[in-house]
Amino acid sequence: MEIGFWSRGGAGILMLTEAPPVKFNRIISFYNERHKNYGHTSKGLGWSNQEQQVKRFEVFLQMLPIGEYSLHDYGCGYGALLDFLGLHGRLPVAYYGTDICAKQVFRAKETLNKHGCEGNIFSTHFIMIPADFFIISGTFNVMIGNNLSTWEKYIEIMLSTINLCSHKGFGFNILTGKVEHGLYASEPKRWTDFCSQFGKCEVISGYLPGDFTILIRKEVNVQ
Repeated sequence: MEIGFWSRGGAGILMLTEAPPVKFNRIISFYNERHKNYGHTSKGLGWSNQEQQVKRFEVFLQMLPIGEYSLHDYGCGYGALLDFLGLHGRLPVAYYGTDICAKQVFRAKETLNKHGCEGNIFSTHFIMIPADFFIISGTFNVMIGNNLSTWEKYIEIMLSTINLCSHKGFGFNILTGKVEHGLYASEPKRWTDFCSQFGKCEVISGYLPGDFTILIRKEVNVQ
């Protein structure tokens, strides 16, 4: 079954059949250089510091249930979100991670094994494993080498695909301000207007300057 740039295989897995209209080479180079300079740290993923990374995780935690659930961390880096969930006693029963930086993925696999969750980590954006929830933390913010219209079309494609693969909801964050220095920025309405077709949208801001998160819930109550 063809779905835009994706084809649905067994167990609901989507596989990319056509390259989306974006250039990833410079983005991959950016993350490889960050890893070279900072290693498996928040700065290695492009965050200014660990505090900013954690504040974003705290927002996503509002969407996740206390009981059993599965999670796909799209743009998982070295698995920092999984460590965060373990620290707060909210580990998923199954965890899937996807990242384009192979060196970060190697550490993410170690993190997954440490916590004993079922699941897998993938060093490609060409596969989409279904899960109850998807979290996309920072993945849409680095658009190096792409123009604005192409990048926003890519985000729309990815959100539409994630909607198909998420059973209960998903969340992502976006920067505010100017689009400059290879970073994407927007206003919440641009993406609540688009995502309202998928479920109930909640915009969360004020936790960090120049940042907002949109949570999309497909059920009235997932707690």
